[in-house]
Amino acid sequence: MDFTDPEDGAKAAVPLAPGGLLVMTGPARYTWRHAIAARKSDPGPAGRVPRGRRVSVTFRTLLESDR
Repeated sequence: MDFTDPEDGAKAAVPLAPGGLLVMTGPARYTWRHAIAARKSDPGPAGRVPRGRRVSVTFRTLLESDR
């Protein structure tokens, strides 16, 4: 996932593991722009790694549990 600071244009790339979970709070969620670039491969330790199927699920609000 790529993050961009709208104030100074600073960029940060955060690799996401297959089956991983990313929870964004604070400036990462509300200030920085974030996106997953549309491309067929990603950089890896031994060169380019082809992308497979990706499913993205977004929860904007979580309900409190009664337990």
